[in-house]
This record gives sequence, C-alpha cells and structure tokens, in this order.
Amino acid sequence: MFRAFCFNLNSIYLFKGLLYINAYSIAQTNMENRWFINKNCTSLEIKKFKSVSNHQIHKFGEINDEKVIQDLIARIEKINPNGDEMLSFAENTEYIELLFHFENQPQIIQIYQGKFKTPSTGFNTAKNEVEINLYNDITALLSSTS
Repeated sequence: MFRAFCFNLNSIYLFKGLLYINAYSIAQTNMENRWFINKNCTSLEIKKFKSVSNHQIHKFGEINDEKVIQDLIARIEKINPNGDEMLSFAENTEYIELLFHFENQPQIIQIYQGKFKTPSTGFNTAKNEVEINLYNDITALLSSTS
C-alpha cells in the first residue's frame, strides 16, 4: 500500500508510514536561533586546520582576556543566525574552529573559507561587512598568538 501525506510542504512528510522532517526548513523558520545561550566565557581557543578534510592543526591560539572574548561574542551575534544557504566545500577548503569555553560546556563556531556556519546550520549568502571584518580580525589574532 502506498501512502503519502504532506503536512507542511516545506518541513514534514509522511511517506510509506515513515515521518521525514526537513530540518533545514524548520531551522529557517525558527526565529529562536541564537549564536550563544551563555555569555560567561572563560577562554577561547582558535584552531586553524590544514583544511576541512585534514584536521592537522596549522595554527593555534588561546585567548584568556575576557574583554577580547566578549568583544568577539558581541560581533558574532551581529551576524544573522539564520543562514539562508547550504554549501558544500572542496577538500582543501580553509577551516577554522572557535572553541569558546563556558562555565559548564564548550561551544564551537565553525568558519569555512571565511564564512561563518550559523546556528541554523546554513551560511549567509549576502556579503556582510561585519562577517568579513570579524574573519579578518580572527585570523589576525591567530597570527599574533601563534
């Protein structure tokens, strides 16, 4: 028996008795996406890997200055958290991780070829001066701490 029901054209499908959820559509409509839940960050590690496919650390920096960390958090929060585009990257794509250490758990922000992966798991398509300047400052910080 073939059954197919569509509850919402963009997000939930029932096909042959199985429920499929399009998480990307749900994330796009979820206005509660936030970059950070907690703001009490104690330290930040910046890791630049050889590439997205080679996780050998190319450059590493650690920041313990609360003022610098809070400035980065405030600037990241100015970037739209609901990315409107899904991207695929080549094996040699530049990959940077920002590992924020909060009181009870770490949080990772990922940067691929200068683009921030948003909490909705997408990327922003529009050129964004805040994102570009932030990326440049992070790479400069990484160069000064390595």
